[in-house]
Amino acid sequence: MKKEIIENYVFKGFGFPVVLPFAVFKENSRGTRYLDMDMNELKDKVAYRIITYPYAYTGAILKFTRSYLDLSTIQMAEILEVAQQTISNWEKKKVDEPLNLSEKQRSKLLLKLQQHFFNKKEEEINDAILSSRESVNEVHSEPMVIDELYHVG
Repeated sequence: MKKEIIENYVFKGFGFPVVLPFAVFKENSRGTRYLDMDMNELKDKVAYRIITYPYAYTGAILKFTRSYLDLSTIQMAEILEVAQQTISNWEKKKVDEPLNLSEKQRSKLLLKLQQHFFNKKEEEINDAILSSRESVNEVHSEPMVIDELYHVG
């Protein structure tokens, strides 16, 4: 199986460009080349990045966010307080055409994403607590590993 690593790869699979520090492409036995990546992890990272995205949203970013949060156009319209057709029209806009979301609409969208990540972390913590009950009386010989560092301020 052939493997190729490309640095600063521009992934466009979500409808808008996302620069990946590196991308691993593999080739299957039939010669088909594919991106070897955990797409759910990539979606999580992109959605998390949208929370702090300092630029105007596009229709593609709105569509990605709606899909990521598993919302219908009706549900998204209710959150942003617009008609369902408005959501559909926004999602059809060109990639480089900004949506003119009000500050209130943008805040509501960001809050929905933040709630999603809070709930996801809460589930992970609860799962970790439940699984740790099995080994609560064992001493682990390896050091504790912190996968992600969060900086405050």
